[in-house]
Amino acid sequence: MRQCELSPNTAKTAIASPGARKIVLGLNVDQSTPRLCREYRSRLEQHLHFCLHPEVGPVIHARRKNFSAVLGFKNHLRGLIAYAAQVEPTFGAQKLAEFQRIPWPF
Repeated sequence: MRQCELSPNTAKTAIASPGARKIVLGLNVDQSTPRLCREYRSRLEQHLHFCLHPEVGPVIHARRKNFSAVLGFKNHLRGLIAYAAQVEPTFGAQKLAEFQRIPWPF
């Protein structure tokens, strides 16, 4: 970095102990391959759970999450799943199968 006349931003630098979780750009990188962080997985599973719930469904869930349109929520959820599939293909495929079971109103 010094050869290119760059210096690290110490305000954004953190040293993690060997047993601590190491999160970089929202990915857990303390293993040999990056994984989705627990919060991301949980949020995605929550969306899918309520969309598939017979008493809630995608319309009510989208309204509760302050989406102005169900189509916008559908696109948002599909994007979350696409990202998950890039990082963890098996998990992403499972969530895509759940997504395809959602009874969308259109």
